[in-house]
Amino acid sequence: MNLRLTHALSSRPAIGMMPGAEYGPAKQWPLECFHQLAARLIKEGFEVRVLGGAKDHAAGQAIVKGCRMRIIYAEKLSWPMPWIC
Repeated sequence: MNLRLTHALSSRPAIGMMPGAEYGPAKQWPLECFHQLAARLIKEGFEVRVLGGAKDHAAGQAIVKGCRMRIIYAEKLSWPMPWIC
C-alpha cells in the first residue's frame, strides 16, 4: 500500500516539525520561530508536517496559523500527524 496516496500526501519534499517538549517550555523552541520557518519552507516548495500528540494541539495551531494547509487528524492515521501545510 502506498501511504502517500492513501492519505493524499503531497509528492513535494516534506519537513517534519515537533514543537512539543517533554520537560516543559524551557526546552521548547519558540512557536513564532516554528511558524516563521514553516512559512519560509512552504514558500520554497516544501510540505511542512507538524507532528505531536493531544497536548501539542495548541502549539500546532499556532505554528500553522495563516498557512495554507490541510489538516489530517492523528486518530485517522497509525502515527501522529495532525497538521500538514
